[in-house]
Amino acid sequence: MTCTDAQVRLIMRERTNGRSQEQAAVKANVNSRKTVAKYERLGQLPSELKRARGYRTRTNPFAEDWPEVEQLLHQAPELEAKSLFEWLCQQHPNKYQAGQLRTFQRRVGDWRALHQDKIAVLEQVHQPGEVLQSDGTWLTELGVSIAGHPRAIASIMSIEREL
Repeated sequence: MTCTDAQVRLIMRERTNGRSQEQAAVKANVNSRKTVAKYERLGQLPSELKRARGYRTRTNPFAEDWPEVEQLLHQAPELEAKSLFEWLCQQHPNKYQAGQLRTFQRRVGDWRALHQDKIAVLEQVHQPGEVLQSDGTWLTELGVSIAGHPRAIASIMSIEREL
């Protein structure tokens, strides 16, 4: 059975409080005391034990024709992946299926992330209450009242600014 980080933290807390491995396993809802012993021996959480896979699980179906696609991307980087895929399907009929479009879009996105010029993105910081934005509508017919006194939206906004 695999444990979550929260379960292992609970196990370690119970062990530091003097509980046995069996008691800690029951408290953390873990099936075996051996699991408790394993994580005590390792001294790491389950999330720390996971390693990123460094290999591909299947071959790249576009590897053979990718140089052509890459050349088109260099010439016209604004081309959409879908139109490139349609072009590729026309160039090589019966080689690609419609279900491979998303894979192709990911490959094009990866290429763009590595080879296209980066555009600076400026972060917009909005401070609450600093700027009031409205669409200029009059909502007097809503009949809003504060403490029993009828108010228009404009006067409500001025009251909020005073607070």
